Amino acid sequence: MKLANGIRFTDKAIANVRHADIVFTYTDQNGQVKTKPFVDIPFKNLKHTRLKGLNLRVFRNGGIYFIVRYWFQKKTKTLTLGESIPGMFGKKQVEDKLYELTDTHLNDNGHWEKDPLITEKDKTRVITDTQFTESKKKTINELIVACLKANLPKGKRAGRLRAISAQDLSRYMIGYNWRHKHLVFRDDKDGNGYITFKPNWHKRTARPQDWEDLFTRYGPGIGNINSTKLNPMKAKSIYDSALGKTIIDDLNEGIIKRYLAEKSSYGVKKGIIASLKIIWYYAKDNGYLGDKPGEDPTKDINLKKPDESKSLGSIHNDGQYQPEEIDRIISACKNLSEQYPFQAESLLFMTYSGQRREQILKLKLKDIKIITYKGEPRKVAEFPASITKKGKKDYVIITDDLQSVLDQIAKIKERPGFEKYKFIDWLFPSVRADKKRIHEPGYQLSDYTRIKDNKTCWNAVKELAQVGGARKVLRKYYNTGAFEEVGDEATKLTGHDIKATLEKHYFKQQLNKVISNADKVAKVLFRKKVS
Repeated sequence: MKLANGIRFTDKAIANVRHADIVFTYTDQNGQVKTKPFVDIPFKNLKHTRLKGLNLRVFRNGGIYFIVRYWFQKKTKTLTLGESIPGMFGKKQVEDKLYELTDTHLNDNGHWEKDPLITEKDKTRVITDTQFTESKKKTINELIVACLKANLPKGKRAGRLRAISAQDLSRYMIGYNWRHKHLVFRDDKDGNGYITFKPNWHKRTARPQDWEDLFTRYGPGIGNINSTKLNPMKAKSIYDSALGKTIIDDLNEGIIKRYLAEKSSYGVKKGIIASLKIIWYYAKDNGYLGDKPGEDPTKDINLKKPDESKSLGSIHNDGQYQPEEIDRIISACKNLSEQYPFQAESLLFMTYSGQRREQILKLKLKDIKIITYKGEPRKVAEFPASITKKGKKDYVIITDDLQSVLDQIAKIKERPGFEKYKFIDWLFPSVRADKKRIHEPGYQLSDYTRIKDNKTCWNAVKELAQVGGARKVLRKYYNTGAFEEVGDEATKLTGHDIKATLEKHYFKQQLNKVISNADKVAKVLFRKKVS
């Protein structure tokens, strides 16, 4: 295909452009071969139309964009109009956008009298005459970008949102859009989340170089997912809505309520409020709201929870395993340890302790500590405040059943080929860890070397044990049994919030009682030994 002379301005011709047909190399004056980062392909027969200057820019590392070149104040400038995405942004969309620009920016002689680059930037801002003199005021969209660059700091506490929370809330901020598919959410060794970029293999778009690159490709309203399968409710993020153009100083309860009125479910509304809270506190903490920022505009918004949840996971809310089902689950985990090393053990740890999956999978070997109980050494698992849901340090007593899980983990590391996992500090290391980097100190402690989910093993366990339900039902089984056995003291075992009258360091003060209760509950719930 000869592309240097241009292509026809049709969706078919644009869709037929392939990276393999384009030569990105050239020879300079010194005879050295150099590589271009991109190649611009002109469109034929547009020179004497209002679409003159329109080109197709093909990046060597992926991504095809519509750009227009124009002459403004004796300088040649380039404006990116949007990414070429078949069925979403093609000939008609770029025509509409360019016609709108020429209507408002060209004079009667066909010359550019206003710079469209400035206009495009101002589209993300809404500034009234009285606000013009205070141009440092930020729109919600600008603060969303700033929050993301800062890896989504928490609202009221120090640190950053964990990866699972950051991924969820960022969906309401900038999701339901292909830009969100380029993001990877991970936790550092201290439990703080951070965001990196990846290619979108589904859309064949390259990994963004930085946040500026991401938002250049996907500006407000560009790249929204309209697929019924991927976005059945046709939802849009704050960034892609009119709300995103609002000055943060003007955000109030009424504006938020009107925005929420358009949303379908309780869960979505709750997520939007949480997202706006993060954005508002970021603006407050960084001085964007002035010396008197006022109160959080989401503070007095009370959502009415429906009698019946529409969430897909709500079908497990009333689920409860029977003792014989737990026996089969334990047996299945042990039988699947060879096939799913560390994953099976993590499920056993969940079963025997009643703790949340997300917390267990972030435990490190150093979190297993030894204390003295009745003159004898006893182990406890200490959950740092950075990994618990309530943001406070918590403990789990290592009962005989949990000790058997720790022993099994140690045995796995003695298997041929598994010795490398002795160098990983996570209690449940990932078998997908890169063998070549396993001795790198930074890599050993990274989020890449731990199990992040045990769902694959859980599905196999359910099939082998012939049970249904979700993993959270394991926690419900433990909590229900613990409460029935030791009453209010069960809160010390389950990780739930304690009563206000208890002292801050209750664990140290009542350690003997906690250990006694842990042994008692374990004996009752798991008294039947399973081979």
